[in-house]
Amino acid sequence: MYSISSDGLYQIQDNDVKCVITDNIYGYCIDSKMHNLYYSRLDDTGIYMYNTDSCESVKIFEDPEGSQCFTLRNIYV
Repeated sequence: MYSISSDGLYQIQDNDVKCVITDNIYGYCIDSKMHNLYYSRLDDTGIYMYNTDSCESVKIFEDPEGSQCFTLRNIYV
């Protein structure tokens, strides 16, 4: 299970809580089959992909208008 706060995205498993992304997360969704989290940041106009196996994050989309006209919601796939 994952949860966002003002200082990042946290993974909650059993009695263990750890911060996996320290960005200012605005919204996220999870692809549990591919082990990826997709998230948007409050201070950015892109969408990022975080791989839970490799613990690496990469920007996969940049809004060319810079308008942040999209958001990701907590949808579990």
